[in-house]
This record gives sequence, C-alpha cells and structure tokens, in this order.
Amino acid sequence: MHSVLLFLATWGLVASCASAGNAGKAGKIDEDLLSFFAGSYDVVGREHDGGATYSGTVDVSIDGGRLRLVRTISGARSVGAATLEPRTADKIKVLAVTFAQGREQLEAWCSIGSDLDNYPRLTCLVRPRGKPTAAPGMEAWFYRVPPP
Repeated sequence: MHSVLLFLATWGLVASCASAGNAGKAGKIDEDLLSFFAGSYDVVGREHDGGATYSGTVDVSIDGGRLRLVRTISGARSVGAATLEPRTADKIKVLAVTFAQGREQLEAWCSIGSDLDNYPRLTCLVRPRGKPTAAPGMEAWFYRVPPP
C-alpha cells in the first residue's frame, strides 16, 4: 500500500510540473504564429451582401501581441488590426481582423493556411462590424514573395 501511495504522489508531482512547464508556451506559440503572417499580400475580394469585387494589397507587421495592417484597396488606404482568436468547439485559431473600407467599419475572420511553398494563405469572411448581414463578403490573401 505504501508503494501505491508513493507512486500516486510522484505521478501527481510529475503531472503538475509538466503542466506548469507548458503554461508559458502558449504565448510563445502565438508569437511565432504572428510572425508567420508578417509581410505583404495581394488581396482579392467581394463586398458583403453581393457587392462589388475589389483587389489591392495588405501590408502586415507585428505590433506588440497583435498585427497591424495597412490596406490599399482600389487606391484607398486604411489601417486595421488583427489578433489570433480561438473559434469553434475545437478552439481552432483564426485571424480576427478589424478595419475600415471607405466609411464602413468591417470585421473579418480568416482561416489560416499555407501555399505549396509554405507561405501564408488566408481566406476570410467579411461583414460590417457588429451587424448581421444576409451574405458575408469574402477575401483571399496571397503572400507576395520578396525579391531575392
């Protein structure tokens, strides 16, 4: 009986130490994932509710624990921000984006992927911030590989 209690006590100590060792890793993983997005992108999209199609660029940089976006769509420049947020019951991380396009405040949730060369590829659903919409807009972000 004594050996069973000793085993359980040791097992509990090992489990708690392993758990405590992983506590700081979540922040490091998010920082690494944020750095994956830094760079310039070509963007194509369609406005919500069946609106017009558009194209442009987005420049992404790291600003603390979030991303700063500089969007140039159809010649108009705007600034936005993005963070990683868990969504769905499985807590899958998506890029949650807020920005303005014209006079409209928008939000987007972007699925995270990569192309065949392991550069980021994002596909997003876009809607007016805090408002329902009959049909969300769509965007696709294609990483612009820097020249050699």
